[in-house]
Amino acid sequence: MSKKATVELLERLGILAISRYMNRRTPLILMYHRILKHDLVPGTHPDIFVQQIAYLKENFNIINMSQLLTHVQKKSVPERALVLTFDDGHYDFYANAWPIIKSHELTATLFVTTQFIDQQIWLWPDLLKYVLINASPREFNLDGIGRLELSGKNILKIWNTLGDFCLKLSSEERLIFIKNLASDLRVNIPEAPQLPFSPTTWPQLAEMVAEGLDVGSHSVSHPILSHVTSEQLTRELSESRKRIRDMLKIDTIGICYPNGMPTDISPRVEDEARKIYNYGVVAYPKKFDSKNLMRIGRIGATNDIINFKVKTSYLSRAENIGEYK
Repeated sequence: MSKKATVELLERLGILAISRYMNRRTPLILMYHRILKHDLVPGTHPDIFVQQIAYLKENFNIINMSQLLTHVQKKSVPERALVLTFDDGHYDFYANAWPIIKSHELTATLFVTTQFIDQQIWLWPDLLKYVLINASPREFNLDGIGRLELSGKNILKIWNTLGDFCLKLSSEERLIFIKNLASDLRVNIPEAPQLPFSPTTWPQLAEMVAEGLDVGSHSVSHPILSHVTSEQLTRELSESRKRIRDMLKIDTIGICYPNGMPTDISPRVEDEARKIYNYGVVAYPKKFDSKNLMRIGRIGATNDIINFKVKTSYLSRAENIGEYK
């Protein structure tokens, strides 16, 4: 029996509903990044997202992170609570995701990287992919990695390989590596991110906030926080909150840790974040614990409605959450 047929059988038998009911007092936090259709930019297809939102609306009480924290403080978390979260702040959240969410009269939380919204920086995974997509020589050699050939979807494989390498570098070393790669591959890097890697804008964010969007911080420049100095850590956490307050006239209460894996969030990072924010979200599954709000786990949404139903029914914790957040 295929996986699709199995899930459909479980649904008909009521197993998914039973599992959701048994776990109804445990909030679920979903993690999305991109809502778009693009062969070389992984994300959730808008048509799939429509199906997912309809399914969630039917089976959960959808709230945002600020509302969840208020409910936790009042000990009034609704049953079957689910939070939609989105990282980074790309243009397709405004163009594709929010119109669907708004049409269902729902809410969500978007974590923004403030210098990205200011168009002062590229997010480094985007910049790396832009270089690979626009490379002039389609074959090249890299010391320690070998010969690489850029062709079709092989670009995604090479992007992952080079991304793994980049994660081992400091923010400064990573930028130097990508710029040197761009030079070798004869790619001119635009000053501001270009489509499909461009951000939403502050006016667009203000418009969505007025319509019910909750906005949190995803740092100033998206470094791995456990790798930066104490001075840089304070700046990344505090100045991003200040920028959001200045531009949107709201006081955000949460931080989404860049990359968000266990090694990216040291006790030092968590302690400093606790001084500034009321909660922090990570990029890996972790059962919600109201006593540890600085490490709230999230389940990565998939571009597959079948897997999506399994994940949101608490039947599977295994997931592919990607590498670069």
